Amino acid sequence: MAGVVLGQRSVLVIFAVGAVLLGSAAWLLAVRRGWARAPAVLAGVSLALAVAVTQGRQPFQFGGLNFSACSLTSGGAGISEAGLNFAMLMPLGLFAAVATGRIVGPALVCVAVSVVFEVAQGMFDTGFCVGQDALINSVGGACAALVGGLVARHWFRRSKHAT
Repeated sequence: MAGVVLGQRSVLVIFAVGAVLLGSAAWLLAVRRGWARAPAVLAGVSLALAVAVTQGRQPFQFGGLNFSACSLTSGGAGISEAGLNFAMLMPLGLFAAVATGRIVGPALVCVAVSVVFEVAQGMFDTGFCVGQDALINSVGGACAALVGGLVARHWFRRSKHAT
């Protein structure tokens, strides 16, 4: 499934443009906030990849604000799809936490991004709006933010003792 999605030209174009724009924005934000720049850029690129694979599979067709099109469970989601949903926001959560040295903020960003993606899929008819997918995406991103935040705290603590 991942090979099919990543093999679509629209996904690759959205990823390339998004990586440049979001990576640059993350760099500028990191400079302004005093965050680690390289992980911030990787977080921006990770977000671009997530946007590309969730929104770039189909042409945009604005369907209006029809929240009744959202369902709580997908019913037919297999284990591989659930695994992809779990992994989708993990790079964003990990790199954002390493960049900022925080856990809660990046975890909440992953939750917000997941909800926005699911609602956008329903609004723009680029996929299905499924609450279960938002939950799985959020848990994966939050777990990665936890790991990234702990790594960053250990890493920054060690670098302070070394100087």
